Amino acid sequence: MRSLRAVLDRQAGRYKELAGAADYADYLAKKPSQEDEEILTEPVLAKLLEDLLEFPTDAYFPQFSKGGLKPDLTPMDTIAHPFVLDAKSSLQDLVKHEPQIRTYIDERRLDFGILFNLREFRVYRRGEKGYDPALSFRLQPLWEAASGTALAIDAELAALDLFIETFRFREMGLDEKVERISAAEPWSDRDARGETIEVDIDYLVEQLRDLSRQLTDDAAAQQSSLEGHLKLNPGREQAMLGELEALAQDIDPGTALDSLPSSVGEYVAASEGLAARVWRQYLLRVAQLCLARIVLYRAWEDVNFVDDCLYDGGFRLAYDRLDGNLRNVLNHAFAEGLQRYPWLYGADNNYDWYRPRPETLVDVLYALIPFALGKLDADVLGGLYESYVEEIDRDRLGQFYTPRAVVRFMLQQAGFDGSDGIFRIEGDQRGPKRLLDFASGSGGFLVEAARRIIDRGGLSLADPEDLGDGLVSIVSGLHGCEISPFPYYLTEINLLLQVSRLLGALSAAGEGAPGSFVLGAVHADTLTARSGGATSIEGLAAEERTDAAILTQDPHFGLIPLDPKKQAAFDRIREDGAFDIVIGNPPYVFETNNRLLFERLRLIPAWTQIYQGKSDYLYYFLYLAIEKLAPGGRLCVITPAGWMNAGNADWLRKFVADNLRLDDLYLFGSHRLFAPEREARHRRLRAPTPTVESAILTATKADAPRSHKLRVVALENEAEAAKELAADPDAVVPDRDLLLAEMARRRAGRAGRRGGIHVHDVRQADLVHDRPWPIKHGARDVGPRVVAHLQAQLDDAAVPVEPLSDRWAIPQGIQTGADAYTPRIQQRLSREFPDAKRELDQRGAETGAPIMELPAGWETRAPWKDNAELLARSIEPDAILYGAMDEARYTSLVWIGRDDKTPQAVIDALEPWKPVLANRAEIRRNEKRRWWETTWPRDKQQLRQPKVIALYRTDRGRFALDEAGDWQPSIKTTLAIPKEDGLSVAYLCGLLNSELLDLWYAVRGKTPWHVRRNYEPKPMGPMPYRHVDGIADAGGQRLTRLDSALAKDAGAAAAVAGAIGAELAEGVDGAERLAAAAIERLVRAIAANRRELLPYRSRFPGLGRVVKDPWSVGPIEASRPAYVADLKPAQTISVRLDPSLDLTIENEGALGRGTLVKGAIQFRHGRQDSARVAGPEPQLALLSELVAQLERPRTADLGTVLLPKDPDELAAHLDAETATVARLLDNGRTLVEACERLICRLHGLPPELEDEVVAHALTRAAATELAETV
Repeated sequence: MRSLRAVLDRQAGRYKELAGAADYADYLAKKPSQEDEEILTEPVLAKLLEDLLEFPTDAYFPQFSKGGLKPDLTPMDTIAHPFVLDAKSSLQDLVKHEPQIRTYIDERRLDFGILFNLREFRVYRRGEKGYDPALSFRLQPLWEAASGTALAIDAELAALDLFIETFRFREMGLDEKVERISAAEPWSDRDARGETIEVDIDYLVEQLRDLSRQLTDDAAAQQSSLEGHLKLNPGREQAMLGELEALAQDIDPGTALDSLPSSVGEYVAASEGLAARVWRQYLLRVAQLCLARIVLYRAWEDVNFVDDCLYDGGFRLAYDRLDGNLRNVLNHAFAEGLQRYPWLYGADNNYDWYRPRPETLVDVLYALIPFALGKLDADVLGGLYESYVEEIDRDRLGQFYTPRAVVRFMLQQAGFDGSDGIFRIEGDQRGPKRLLDFASGSGGFLVEAARRIIDRGGLSLADPEDLGDGLVSIVSGLHGCEISPFPYYLTEINLLLQVSRLLGALSAAGEGAPGSFVLGAVHADTLTARSGGATSIEGLAAEERTDAAILTQDPHFGLIPLDPKKQAAFDRIREDGAFDIVIGNPPYVFETNNRLLFERLRLIPAWTQIYQGKSDYLYYFLYLAIEKLAPGGRLCVITPAGWMNAGNADWLRKFVADNLRLDDLYLFGSHRLFAPEREARHRRLRAPTPTVESAILTATKADAPRSHKLRVVALENEAEAAKELAADPDAVVPDRDLLLAEMARRRAGRAGRRGGIHVHDVRQADLVHDRPWPIKHGARDVGPRVVAHLQAQLDDAAVPVEPLSDRWAIPQGIQTGADAYTPRIQQRLSREFPDAKRELDQRGAETGAPIMELPAGWETRAPWKDNAELLARSIEPDAILYGAMDEARYTSLVWIGRDDKTPQAVIDALEPWKPVLANRAEIRRNEKRRWWETTWPRDKQQLRQPKVIALYRTDRGRFALDEAGDWQPSIKTTLAIPKEDGLSVAYLCGLLNSELLDLWYAVRGKTPWHVRRNYEPKPMGPMPYRHVDGIADAGGQRLTRLDSALAKDAGAAAAVAGAIGAELAEGVDGAERLAAAAIERLVRAIAANRRELLPYRSRFPGLGRVVKDPWSVGPIEASRPAYVADLKPAQTISVRLDPSLDLTIENEGALGRGTLVKGAIQFRHGRQDSARVAGPEPQLALLSELVAQLERPRTADLGTVLLPKDPDELAAHLDAETATVARLLDNGRTLVEACERLICRLHGLPPELEDEVVAHALTRAAATELAETV
């Protein structure tokens, strides 16, 4: 009872939060204000399983799933523990959930099902009605007895004791497991009796993950077996070393091969570092492939395709015949498998040396007992692949496991559903449709396609002819390519598991085993499947042929010459225009840091004329996919959305739009579409942000009529969508299945915005390749209308609107090539210049130490204080505001150009970092460069001119003003510098900071992910620039009045600006020059306003965010602890000395959490009171805030906390500053709107569009503020 009470008492915080209850009994009496299944009863049930029934945390599988589809908790060993547990809300009556729990019992053929609702446990036995009273009990009487508030009830105690005895965790011994394996009833017998047999895929995947880890440890302990294998197969070590080198490249791209171990034994002996990680990853491959082959053989046993060896009576016979030698039993099974599919069980590879030791093999076979593997209808091995790629750096090959929900969604979008979508039907004959997954990974798309052929193609599983049609369709219709050996093997086995279902049905229909067949999955580089290229001369050795990249071994990618049995499948893949569907998730890798991959691409003759430098690998997969499609064929791909607006992808956009009719595009914004399948469903906090926005494109190989429109379904507001889909105001991240279903539904409906999703249409004719595609904005949105207006002005020679780059230079900032001693630099030195790395290690070089970017203040040190001309003053990116900069946030860049004379003292200061500086790529490439020079110093004269400084990467454009030319920022910024005299940087700063041009850039600029913008020279060049001559010559009463108003009142200044705007709209002579001069003044005033706000940031925490956008006005709350911290000692008094407070220390040690009750704060740590402070409630409220700022406070710290002597004086000061900050924010908001309206008038916007631009700025600022505070 004590364990039961302890678990229930730990939830005191939840009881108070949900019902204002003091304890468990009070909570049940008051009832919660909402359903509490997810946040209370489910976690309580899990803790009771651990504490009451003594289950280790890894001995059960939580599946807190929606809709009653899965039990909440399932023991990992349901043979020893034949039950499941399911939690319900404390408001729910368990009676109505009996059918559901009985479904779980029957599907899994368990003995018991347990329901729990915080009030009671009810236990249900299989085959009986109602619950078993002997095992069921109420919790409240037991809790009260344990608490000493009531006497124990004998019946409840007896039920509790029997419950614990029946369901307590227990370990099965080896002999028991062997007996259970031997005695297990064949699944085929149960199927013949008509039992409903279901496979819980998530549960099975979790079991397989655990087993793969167990097998990995077992393989690691079998060094002698590996040594014996290599001695008997001396050529195998080189093949294995090639794979280990490839793995090293996966984990640490660019690793120098000569830095790796030269023998397998050295990898085995490695205990740390890269070699140890590589070996562990290789062992994981070994273990998972062994497990996959066992699973496949077991599946074949379940459908009577092979003799029973690993299950039921067949296992006992083999075990006895082979004298109880379990390894020989497995070898016998694999020999049987060799007869059925020799390519897999007889293939020569780097993994076949391993056989599990007896105890481990028994654990595997025992764990698989509850699963009817012959009934698998989903990608279970994909879960293994997911756990595999989680262990490595996936960037090199872009290895991202595609979740099952996404796979199903994409095949549905591609039309692979129903008999006419799955088969090519001609008269009375079914023919296979040809489907290609061009980067198959573990085979998720192919597995789901095979499942659909069997389950959704209209086949009768009792008709041998239909079964033959299905088998032919899988074998000759489904094709896939995978460059990596391990996921390729998983693809083969995954597909064979699906084929097993057909084989079992053929056996049940009285048909014999089919003849040998070879699946269409191929271990090859997909890009070698492009036809064309130089013609080879027959008879030459493979390495001498121009198609050597196809034919020869490539150890860096684990590629070996193509198996002759797979040649026919690869020949089909090489055919252009041959596939009805091309589908997949191509690898996303950029050329940087993936040199080997792109070097290989350049060696493939067919790509010689297509290859573009500085590109993404996926571009070539998309190009190839289009070529492989048959006329009328369907393409469905998931990629990052960036290629649709990237400057270096214009050639790809042209090829896509010229060759396809673009049908549907799904954009997922910030949603983590690739979050692991087993990630917790109800995430209350946002998961880590993805680096790319995911997009799913469907298209048809057909001409697009001029009027054809692409339907775009875009997730614009993830939190809003989550709330709508879950009907939960606290939801932040939408459920993936629900989101995909809703987006598909919305695609078929009307255009418009609703529930965080925006549906709109884009004419394909408007998708011009040399511009970013306008896919994120509907034609009626403000952005596209602004773009249309500004483009018309750019196209009109009579209007003085021109590309920005006509009059302004747009360089990037200074790039030193070695700002600091970063981990990235260390990795590069280790790979390419190990001697330099060793030298630095010997000197004790520390990670993060500055090299050529010096911290603020270092410019006053020697030798820099005497060589100021060799330093550039660089603003930190996060210090760039509207027009202004937080000038205290700066660094100094070592700024040495080719022609700069460098004093010896400066060279000496840099000398300790010569191993880094001398090995920078640009310095090594050019022999004339001195090792201490800045890599890209840019044009020094140009960078000393007045300029606008753009934040390179931001959620909205932010541009600072440098009218004196004092700043020479780093590569983290982009600059706009006049090419001619007379241009106003203040005026340009106003234009670039405007909502008008931000809207233009959001559509036409570089927006690689969701709402982000990258301000780079190339995409900034075409930005519209409204030129006005002679701004410096502008004068008159209007400007005089504006200057006077700006010095006094923002509202009056806005009124003067409005009058200037009215003259501009009326076409008054000289109004353009006057407006431009007014914009200059307003920009300087806004910048001054931002600078005036900066000192308040320490006391108004939210101000650091709001100050960056003058459209935002908060609200901003002051931090009372910050004000107290600024008080002078004479203005404060400690808690211990404050006569108005009464401090009591009840238990020395950690202070714990405080709860403010009437007249006191009670602190508790664990289950004990630690301290108490009584006094006036205003003082206590402030004390509570101050204590919350302390890190791990102890009771001794409480008395030393300082409070204001005069709380009223503090409150008055806080109120005054709050009013000042609010006034400044309002002023900034007033000035920025006045500036915006002048800019809109200068560009000739109609009044209604001008109002919409202003409204957009306000809405955007409010939405940004809301998102940041959430």
